[in-house]
Amino acid sequence: MLPRKLNATFVGTGLMWGAIALLAGCGESDKSDVAHTYYQTKTPYAPQQDAATYEAPPSGFVPVYTELVARHGSRGLSSLKYDLAVYNMWKKAEEDGALTPLGAQLGPDVLKIIKANFLLGYGVSGISTPGYGNETQLGITEHTQLAQRLLSRQSALFQAAASAAGSAPRQIVVVTSGVDRAVDSGAFFVKSLLAGQSALTPLVTYPPAPSPYPEGGKAVAQPAGTNRFLLYFHKLVAKTDAVTNTANPLYTTYQDSQAFQKWLTDPDLAAKQAAIQADTAAQAAGRAVLERLFTKAFVDKIAAGTYSFANTGSMTFASDDGKFTSTLTGDGKTGITDLASGGSLIYELYAIAPAMKAEAAVDFTVYMPQEQARYFAYMQDASDFYKMGPSIQEKGDVTWRMAQILED
Repeated sequence: MLPRKLNATFVGTGLMWGAIALLAGCGESDKSDVAHTYYQTKTPYAPQQDAATYEAPPSGFVPVYTELVARHGSRGLSSLKYDLAVYNMWKKAEEDGALTPLGAQLGPDVLKIIKANFLLGYGVSGISTPGYGNETQLGITEHTQLAQRLLSRQSALFQAAASAAGSAPRQIVVVTSGVDRAVDSGAFFVKSLLAGQSALTPLVTYPPAPSPYPEGGKAVAQPAGTNRFLLYFHKLVAKTDAVTNTANPLYTTYQDSQAFQKWLTDPDLAAKQAAIQADTAAQAAGRAVLERLFTKAFVDKIAAGTYSFANTGSMTFASDDGKFTSTLTGDGKTGITDLASGGSLIYELYAIAPAMKAEAAVDFTVYMPQEQARYFAYMQDASDFYKMGPSIQEKGDVTWRMAQILED
């Protein structure tokens, strides 16, 4: 029997998990900008092929099913950390009179990034809670265009589904991780799909969330269309997801999630991460970035450990119309303790800036030369390799086995 569903699945996760069934992305991104720099996991989506050049199905074959597994759209920073730590470093340099002409521009640009994240999503239809972690206008455009291209590529499949809605209905099944930006991505995708073909509206369905969980406690209701086990398997927690019955098919996923989260505090992982940052090349890359912004004497104090900075302090920003105000306090857990960390946090702002063109309109390429961007991208890849990639052979499959449910 042929499956009679059209699935759209939206992953809300910091990890690059997922099987991409349809290779497509944002048609609005600047390909030359992406090619010139190293944004890694923050790279804006871009179509990889002209749809007109896709290979046609063999004679006599027609599409009967399609599925999209997508990460959330381009977003702002996840929380007040990299930006505040860099801004605190800049403020101290300003106090010391240690800014270069280029460095003098950095503080105002960081403030633009901070304010844009504080207010991110305010006034945007479809985003209920403004602030850090939300999709940007680019992210919204990415999922809007994903749906448009899917509808164009599979027009016959969707037209057949729409025409059969009253007799032998198909289903468009939408599932998300339940994380805000994934839910929003799904909503923008569906909105775009229905704008292109309104007759599909009655086919859209959001299946019930797995329940009742946590086992052994008071069940926590999850909205229809949510499946944390399938799409948030790396962060399952006892409060909402505990599975204690070994006969439950989800028991293995829950246990594997706990093993992965325990792995994140493993001393062997910490040693690998520390070695990446302590490498002399990492320190040299950091110095190359920082000495363009601050005097050598100031940078030397960071290298010697005399100066260190963290995401401490509170900030408040209000919307232009005065109707929304946000106050946040840094948790102090993100720090600049050496040259490499100083350079890498500026790299984080550089990497997020392309996704925030509409909201902040800042160019961080002036602060991050190509050679250093490439090195800090390498550092990020190396870190992710150990944290959630092939990792350390002796640790087995702890970094990926919780994803088996999605692969299956």
